[in-house]
Amino acid sequence: MTELTMERLKENLESLKMKNTLEILNNYLERAVKNELNIVEVLDHIFAEEALSKRRRAYEK
Repeated sequence: MTELTMERLKENLESLKMKNTLEILNNYLERAVKNELNIVEVLDHIFAEEALSKRRRAYEK
C-alpha cells in the first residue's frame, strides 16, 4: 500500500468519524498480512471493532 493511499484512507476514516479504526488500523493490517487473512475477514474485524466501540461510547453517555 502506498503512502498516498494510506493517507487517503486515514483522512476518510476521520471524515467518517471512525476513531477506533484509526487507532487499530496499522497494527491490524500488519497482523492481517502476517496471518494471510483475506479482505473480507479484515473488513469484518475492522467494522466489528468500530461498531463495538460506538456501542460502548453510546452506553457511557
